[in-house]
Amino acid sequence: MIDMEMTSKKIIEVLFNLIIVILFAHPFFLILYTQLSGIDLQNLIAMNPYWNIMFIKSFISPFIGFYVLQLKEKLIKDRKVETIILQLIVLAIGLFIMENATFSVSIFILSFYLFYHWKIKISDLFQYFKKKDFSFKNYLISIGLLLMAVTIRIMIKFVSNI
Repeated sequence: MIDMEMTSKKIIEVLFNLIIVILFAHPFFLILYTQLSGIDLQNLIAMNPYWNIMFIKSFISPFIGFYVLQLKEKLIKDRKVETIILQLIVLAIGLFIMENATFSVSIFILSFYLFYHWKIKISDLFQYFKKKDFSFKNYLISIGLLLMAVTIRIMIKFVSNI
């Protein structure tokens, strides 16, 4: 039983670390992609507004990675799994709205594994909302990210119509 518990904790840690590393490396991958394609970065940004938004999206991702790192540390320290799962789900929805489907799916996988590992039901999350210790301030960053994702999505729609 102890061996199984350690394996599950390592899987959770590996999933968190993988998501964090990918989010931190995303802007560097985009810069590397443009350089290997032989595209001058300044001309690309000056000519195509869609790429401006892509760079904004990519340079936001390290901050999202830092937020996921904070969630990981909060999970280790506080063990408030319901809060972490809800914040991860809101984060995944925000990334999906920003058209970062890969990041969104990876965070959904992490949150579903947390559901599985901690044996939490969706009804337990609704009960968590009804508790008195539910605090809206815990979700300000997630909701702010969701609003930022909607703003970026609107910018993408405006630019793609040009």
